[in-house]
Amino acid sequence: MRSIRGLVAAALTGLALGAGTGFADSVPPILNEVGKARADRSGWSQASEFVSLILDSGWAWAATAVLAGWLVSRARQPPPTGTPASASAAVAVAGNPPRPFLGALAGFVALSMATVAFYGVQGLFADGWDGWSYQVRFWLVRALVLGMPLGALGVLARRGGITGALAALVVPLGAVLNLIVLPLPGDSRMAGPVAVTIWTGAVLGVVLILLRLVRERMRPVLPPDAASSQATRKAGMLPKFRGPGAVRP
Repeated sequence: MRSIRGLVAAALTGLALGAGTGFADSVPPILNEVGKARADRSGWSQASEFVSLILDSGWAWAATAVLAGWLVSRARQPPPTGTPASASAAVAVAGNPPRPFLGALAGFVALSMATVAFYGVQGLFADGWDGWSYQVRFWLVRALVLGMPLGALGVLARRGGITGALAALVVPLGAVLNLIVLPLPGDSRMAGPVAVTIWTGAVLGVVLILLRLVRERMRPVLPPDAASSQATRKAGMLPKFRGPGAVRP
């Protein structure tokens, strides 16, 4: 059941990305400003271009696939520490980690839904339906090839540890690499603000990932048998509940 909810969340995330990107790209045609220079367009077109330069980029779609794997890998949380079932539940959760295949499926689902939503919105507001089928098939193949490994990385990122940190670093480092390899259009007034936003988000993301890794490394880890015995001792020290009719010694 949790896997189904995760896949639904991945699909909705993809739909939001595709629809948002498609609408942001469609604002200049809606306002009949396609023939104008980028710098001379209205404020609405400038705002939509800011959103478009962020969402309509390879790193943003790759990050969506990683996020989909992260969402589908949400593990069941054990009961609060100190209850008799906490140790055994924690061991059960640790012994059944989310499978990378499920994350791979979620990555493909997210990018597939994003592709269909993007071209659907484009067809409604901007380009019409010419070539829609070919474009969708073209990018669905790439959603399969690229979305699945990226979704699996999302599962690894959720697990934490050094492997999880390396998997999570794919998103901020990919954003910076995308910005370097494919520079923003120089004639856009939004190129500067978008570049600052991406660099700021990438640096903040790297810092948060490293802080999470340091916190995990500093956290004491008990072996399963020690955790079970500790929970049992804590449970044994809890005062026993006495009903209204109980006789006190």
